[in-house]
Amino acid sequence: IGRGKVGAEVQDIVDKIREVHKMSPVEVEERLEVITKIIDANNDGEPTDQQSVDINILMQYGGIKNKTPQQIAEATESLDALITKGRMQIMDEQQAYGERMSVVRQKILDVITGGEGGQTQAGAQKLGLKDEGFFKDLRKKLGDFDNDQQSLEYIFDKLSRFDKDSKPLQSFINEYFMPMIRQARVAEYNGIVEMQKTLQENASRIFGVKGKKLVKLLNENTVNTININHHDGVSREGIKGEFVTSTLTYNQAYKKWMELKDPTLSGTFEKMGWDVPKAITQIEKQLPDKVLEWAEWQLYEFYPMYYARVNETFRKRFYVNMPMNAMYSPISRRVGARADEGDDTLNKSKSPMGSVSSAGSLKGRVSNKEELAWIDGDTTLMKHITEMEHFIHYTDVMRELRSVFMSREISRSIRDFHGDKISRVLNKFMDDIARGGVDRAQQIDWMDWMRANFSRSVIGANPVVFLKQLSSIPAYIADIPASFWTKEFLKLTNPIEFRKMTKIISKSEVLKMRYDKGFDRDMMLALQNIKPGKAITGANFFNNAMYALTKLGDKQAIYLGGYPVYKYYLKQALKAGKSRKEAEQFAMKKFEQATLRSQQAGDVEDLADFQRRGSIAKLFTMFMTSPNQYYRMVAGGYRNLYYGRGSKLENWRKIFVGQILLPSLFTFIGNGFDWETDEQVMSLFLFPFSGLLFWGQGFEFAIRSAYRKAYPMGTVAILDPFAHAGKGLSKLADGKTMDSEKVLMIADQFIEGASKVAGVPYGAVKRTAKGVMKVAKGESEAPVRQIIGFNMPTKKKKRKRISGKPTFSN
Repeated sequence: IGRGKVGAEVQDIVDKIREVHKMSPVEVEERLEVITKIIDANNDGEPTDQQSVDINILMQYGGIKNKTPQQIAEATESLDALITKGRMQIMDEQQAYGERMSVVRQKILDVITGGEGGQTQAGAQKLGLKDEGFFKDLRKKLGDFDNDQQSLEYIFDKLSRFDKDSKPLQSFINEYFMPMIRQARVAEYNGIVEMQKTLQENASRIFGVKGKKLVKLLNENTVNTININHHDGVSREGIKGEFVTSTLTYNQAYKKWMELKDPTLSGTFEKMGWDVPKAITQIEKQLPDKVLEWAEWQLYEFYPMYYARVNETFRKRFYVNMPMNAMYSPISRRVGARADEGDDTLNKSKSPMGSVSSAGSLKGRVSNKEELAWIDGDTTLMKHITEMEHFIHYTDVMRELRSVFMSREISRSIRDFHGDKISRVLNKFMDDIARGGVDRAQQIDWMDWMRANFSRSVIGANPVVFLKQLSSIPAYIADIPASFWTKEFLKLTNPIEFRKMTKIISKSEVLKMRYDKGFDRDMMLALQNIKPGKAITGANFFNNAMYALTKLGDKQAIYLGGYPVYKYYLKQALKAGKSRKEAEQFAMKKFEQATLRSQQAGDVEDLADFQRRGSIAKLFTMFMTSPNQYYRMVAGGYRNLYYGRGSKLENWRKIFVGQILLPSLFTFIGNGFDWETDEQVMSLFLFPFSGLLFWGQGFEFAIRSAYRKAYPMGTVAILDPFAHAGKGLSKLADGKTMDSEKVLMIADQFIEGASKVAGVPYGAVKRTAKGVMKVAKGESEAPVRQIIGFNMPTKKKKRKRISGKPTFSN
């Protein structure tokens, strides 16, 4: 194509094609890796329109001589279309996308500014946005502090405070983005479950066992080993290193076999000192046939199938296919401190694009010859699925979020009208959602392990916790009129209505995910499957048993309390003229939204900033999810009253539910269903501020101290085992006679401490056992509550009257 025969824009594209089409595969890999690094360094981690075009050109035309006939035909077709139409398909898509998002941005700008639009500094000053003074600064600082306590939907609600045309939590920002984010969360989970089911079915077919036997066998593959003989690397001068024997587990060995089969890695193995044919033979001779068959299924069937699944999203984004490697499997290289494929320790990508890059799909294999790490094949498989499902379902979500909130006019307007702090909090939310909520740089594994186990030991198999969960049933009154909720709630005493309710609510995709993944941040951590056998099969027998009662309590509260919300919005939708199917879908979404804001929730978008920080920060926010949610509810009610959003009745109802009703009911149940006036009055002073993260615990201590009912502030929760050990040692060294009772008391302290490290709910079982013994001895004033595990006062024994003759003194 000669110069002057096409327009300038097309000529620039043709020049780029001319530049890359003669490249070698190595040069294409290196150029692509440079582009992905630049993208990752962008403020939002998203490719610019020009970078997307560059990726398209490089992947479609780069190294054209080395492509398949089909790829060459597609590239030729695209070039013909470019010359004929004068545009690339990706550029047409970018223009259409830009026009659509321009409309969205304008609507959101109107919400954020209350219709005032973006302002210059002079304009902002004229509107009073630049005013200063003691009270103005104080209100700003309190607002900034409040931002750290909010979930994403409440951050959106705060950004909507000047929008008088919308109800609380129902502005255009909330209605546009929150359903999109929620749907992505459910779709990501369903994708992982679907792939997990595929793995389980094929593992069961190949190994010939199911259930616990399959879990045991897969876990054994992480322990059993084989030996491989090879040279220990090759020097730059081509001198082979010492001949050594390496010991690899079955899972490491089968993964290494997959890598040895990949011709793009032959140069790497040569540098590592491995003779590819001999190493393959050694592995095939020593690995059990079934393990090798498992590896073959992954290499020849699963990964090619999964490539097509991931490529569908990639092609939609860049209008070109991902690089296809017939022998692809994720790899990890030993490159020192820099994060690399399969190692996300320092990978803090701000975009789902980082998942594709991290998995090696856009990284050089021929050009990069760094040593391949020994990695577990099963663990790598599940990690790859988790990362790719996140890429599939969050690519469009993050693109839209960044397109709106990182646009210059909107980001500047947020700072002008709402402050710098809320802008930083929002950006942090977007970063955390993009990376799947994991920032490995702030994670301390052993601390998280102890936190998860402590949570299970305290919450698991605990009937008192089960009953306390029921106090959240009326939390749903915050979302609909109290009279309607009460009427529909009472209808559930009818067995027919109850059965209908169970059938309907059980269809919720959000609840299915909730009871598999968990619903509290620390519970979700405890339920994560670490061992490959459990991760692939989805079996987690111990956790399921320990959390069965906890899940049941949560389910009772949601089903009973949430069904009236479903009925309310179903009626509203039908009245508005929606079809029955549309009305049911609308009502289910409204029910799920109400559940996630009124019941415990542990996903990124439902947690406040401080709850999502590193392992140390999370220690100070354990068991604070519900109190913090009540704080948000009450603070939102007061805020919207002040700004005139929503009806006064609606806002006062939220305040009443979060500040009075729920705390009072929780206190009543926590006291063993005894109404203690002092405790009830104290709860009125405690809420909503005891729901503040970190500071709330100090506030509660101060209020309780005033009533002389303060609990010791003590250490952070995971240090409880040391406190128990200290009590046991103190008892041991008190100098008193060692009798059987003392031995049992010492043992009890050490066992309870150990149980909190191991994650076994010893304390709850012990309280129930003691309660049974007290009831059997007739020492309990409340037998049922004592058996359940409530700390009830012991019945005082009546003193016997001693009758005798009176004596008189002279």
